[in-house]
Amino acid sequence: MDIAPHKILFPQRVNLAPVTDKRGSLIFIEKEKSIGFIPRRIYYIYGTSGRETVRGLHGHKKLQQLMIAISGSFTVRAFNGHQWREYEMNEKDEGLLFGPGLWREITNFDADAVCLVMASHEYDPLDYIHDIEEYKNYVLELGL
Repeated sequence: MDIAPHKILFPQRVNLAPVTDKRGSLIFIEKEKSIGFIPRRIYYIYGTSGRETVRGLHGHKKLQQLMIAISGSFTVRAFNGHQWREYEMNEKDEGLLFGPGLWREITNFDADAVCLVMASHEYDPLDYIHDIEEYKNYVLELGL
């Protein structure tokens, strides 16, 4: 999915409905049906050194991501070049779906926080924007 010509959309919360019985709960994510893309890369962040730790600090040109707090909690800050929004992540059955073009920062990690990320593409360093001023210029160049 490419960026819409008129704006970069903020992340959307996605309900990941668990299947629960006496044995416990199971959450499954099926290809495009659940999140709109086929994950090409899956990773998780854990063992952060505390609430002051900041991860992310970059934007993606084309990559889409689903973030899930599978343990503990953390805060995600998203920037579309004009506005910031914050999302508290602390539910195992809820994801945060990022479309392309957003800057993201992850912070305020609990000691037991684990952030699972599913990405629409394999790692491509050319898709990353690591400097926020460069990101703002990117958004302006797109006319957004």
